[in-house]
Amino acid sequence: MWGYAVTLPTGVKGDFAMDGVELYGRADPSLRASVSTGAAVYPVEEGGTAKVGVTVNTTGARPLDEPVTVTYTTAGGTAGPGSDYTPVSGTLTFPAGTASGTSRTVRVPTLRDKAAEPAETIPLKLTVAGAKAPAETPQVVIDAHGLPYLDAGLPVRKRVADLLSRMSLAEKAGQMTQAERGALSDQGDIAGYALGSLLSGGGSTPAPNTRTPGRR
Repeated sequence: MWGYAVTLPTGVKGDFAMDGVELYGRADPSLRASVSTGAAVYPVEEGGTAKVGVTVNTTGARPLDEPVTVTYTTAGGTAGPGSDYTPVSGTLTFPAGTASGTSRTVRVPTLRDKAAEPAETIPLKLTVAGAKAPAETPQVVIDAHGLPYLDAGLPVRKRVADLLSRMSLAEKAGQMTQAERGALSDQGDIAGYALGSLLSGGGSTPAPNTRTPGRR
């Protein structure tokens, strides 16, 4: 191993120009490829199957130089394995030469029962080799079901009272909060802080900014 050290006296400014520089070794693969998921939260009705998309992207949209593997497992959360969902684990492989933007799907089946329950979470832990891992752990959320506030046949007053009785003080404060979009560290903050709405302030336009047609 060899090299050069070039210094100037303290306080003296200057520029250097070098040629014939050679680099050895291989670049960190996480600088050339990254793995992402389609969303931070995947809502699903009880008894349904959540489909978590896992996508690999490369710098310059070039095919992968080296294989990328993503090992996944369901662990933790408020939902019970075996009672609320079927645990899953495995490995997704993106071989060398895979096109940038290629996706694979992890399916998480949930189980139906007769009990009324609030929303429950199933984190999907991802361990990535050969690429940069997602910034956050995707969460499958089983929608609340069977609770009075969801019953359209009850008076609004009773439904609101039931819902408020189930919310913590932090959740109530979060629902009254309109956070600036740029202040969030990741999408998971929306669920983590139970935010009621987001604001795109002046100059805070999301990119891309393609409007999705509303449903009628």
